[in-house]
Amino acid sequence: MLYTLLEAAFKSLEDLTKRLFHGSGLGAAFQELFAKPYGETLAQLIVLFLALMPLFAVRDIDRAMGGNALRELFFGKRAAK
Repeated sequence: MLYTLLEAAFKSLEDLTKRLFHGSGLGAAFQELFAKPYGETLAQLIVLFLALMPLFAVRDIDRAMGGNALRELFFGKRAAK
């Protein structure tokens, strides 16, 4: 969740910087930023949240199993039959 909030902050900062770079004044840049519909940004943040969820789940499982147990489970040598 923290990464999603950071992404939202950086996305807003990027849009603000882009508008300032293209010649809008600071007031006009903020006005354009807040006039923008939130649906597109919200959809991007939801996709990011859902894409990062498996990463953090696997990291937590690895930490709970301890050591290199998860790595050995996926990439370790198999016993001969």
